[in-house]
Amino acid sequence: MGKKSFIGVFFLYLLILSIIFYFLMLPKKEVKKEPVIVKKETVLLKVVNRKVIDSSNKSVVFKGVALPNGVYNVVYPYKLASSDYESTDLDYERIAGLGMNCVRFYVQYTWLTDEDQFDFYNFLDNQIKLAKKHGIYIILNLHYFGEAENVKRGIDDGFYKGSSKYDLVGFWKKISDRYKDEETIAAYDLLNEPTTSSKLTEKRLYEKYSEIISTIRANGDKHIVIVSDPVNKFDNELRNDIKDSNPFIKLDDNNVIYQFHWYQPIEFTHQGFFESDYFELGAEYPTEKKIDSYRGGYYKAPYVADTGGNWVEYKTPWIDLSEANCSLGPEDRFNLSLSFSGLKGKVWFDDISLYKKDANDNVVRLHVPNNDISNSRFFVGWTKNPKPSIMPTKWNAMNDPYTRGIKYRIDWNEDHTDNGSGSLFADGSKAKWGKNNPWAVWGQSGGSLSTYYSIEKGAKYQAKFWVKTENNLDYNVSVGFGIYNVKEFLLNRFTMQNLIHEYYSKWARKNNVPIYCGEFGTCNPGLLHPSFSSPMQAEYVRDIKDILNKEVGHWSYHAYKSYSPRSDLFGLYNDKEDKQIIRVLRNLTHGS
Repeated sequence: MGKKSFIGVFFLYLLILSIIFYFLMLPKKEVKKEPVIVKKETVLLKVVNRKVIDSSNKSVVFKGVALPNGVYNVVYPYKLASSDYESTDLDYERIAGLGMNCVRFYVQYTWLTDEDQFDFYNFLDNQIKLAKKHGIYIILNLHYFGEAENVKRGIDDGFYKGSSKYDLVGFWKKISDRYKDEETIAAYDLLNEPTTSSKLTEKRLYEKYSEIISTIRANGDKHIVIVSDPVNKFDNELRNDIKDSNPFIKLDDNNVIYQFHWYQPIEFTHQGFFESDYFELGAEYPTEKKIDSYRGGYYKAPYVADTGGNWVEYKTPWIDLSEANCSLGPEDRFNLSLSFSGLKGKVWFDDISLYKKDANDNVVRLHVPNNDISNSRFFVGWTKNPKPSIMPTKWNAMNDPYTRGIKYRIDWNEDHTDNGSGSLFADGSKAKWGKNNPWAVWGQSGGSLSTYYSIEKGAKYQAKFWVKTENNLDYNVSVGFGIYNVKEFLLNRFTMQNLIHEYYSKWARKNNVPIYCGEFGTCNPGLLHPSFSSPMQAEYVRDIKDILNKEVGHWSYHAYKSYSPRSDLFGLYNDKEDKQIIRVLRNLTHGS
């Protein structure tokens, strides 16, 4: 290569290097990158074996109280806001002050209709904000299917009768669509106190549970689900041997809590509850639980003639109950039935007495509760100051199912002794009596406080009462001695813990799942009438809470406020505060 050629190549090389250096030194164009959005993972409580745990793997044990939210009385949810049923900031502050961490939040089926759901969502959203502020979880519970009056008329309780018009799957799908990521909602409680029958069997109930759960899970919803045992199952199995029973059917989903309610002894916890004629005032705790079955009786006493509207004394002969129309067993007891079968007129009974004569002809008088008909069975009405009922305590009016139109009540204006008490009254003047074996009685059985007497071998019995009849031309009034097989056992703290342990706790441990007592509580008639003892109610709540803390863990007290302004109906904060029970709940919640 010549000298000129070398110099040319050298300068060309320098030029190329300069160009490369130039481009390397140019400022680099900034490449904009899309920001990385990290979606916050929803942290819901979940079930792990028998525990409920949070995002930190810490155990959460539900201790709560029910919020009824007017679920029995309010059809349209727009009426909930600013009503007496709406829970305020103060209410959630009180609940947190009791040491509680959750509320069982009652919801009515009708509130999620297409035209009403907007108002309900607004109401619930506000409640969620308040609960979150005070560190309270919400357990949503489908509690009722319509207004109480409509349920009593048979219009809005058809789900339990097998009606297909109730879309429970759709109901919970709507809840899931809106709240599947809401962490304040701890669980979906699918159905309150299901009652099974031939039209809604236990198998079908659990199929419905599974269908709802599958829909929720398909929606990407990981909330805990709570399912309930049939509310009528425990009482039926208590007649037999609960140790051989399974309270629940275990579901395939692992994120499930199994729920029961505990109101035993219901004769005590529901005394005075005016929604049912069964419950009577005056039950005590501990309670002698009675489970009876009718066996037969002695019905050969003579009949009363028409008294023409005058009071006359009636006496039966001395009755040997071994001559009854059934054989007697060691658990058999008897009681009185004041009969007026086929009555076309009116009849009054008063001042009833019963005597026993032993084999040596010694006569003693037996106690007949409310024998002068001076005590009412319960208080009636939703108002703060309800009136006494027209039905008597310790006496129950019954007739055959084919008879219609008999009127029963206490007659306060007709009284044998004019001592201010009343009399048992029945008016059959408009009755339509059944054709086959028509019967009607004022009896000592059939109510929550039924009375039974032991049958002493070799003894005879005599009943006496004062009676007045009008238009009793067919001699239809008499007295019978009904015989029942009666199982009696004391329901106290020990026996109730044993029942819960044997029936519920053992099943939960065997199946490695959590259980939850979604409701327990008691009416407290002492808040309305000083003659009733409130300390018994406080003792009951103390015992049940202690049992549930040991056997179950998760529980909710029914209720923070009642569904009526009446102070005695379950609620802690109605027109009067139930200070004794509030004190028990507060003291036992902390540190439990």
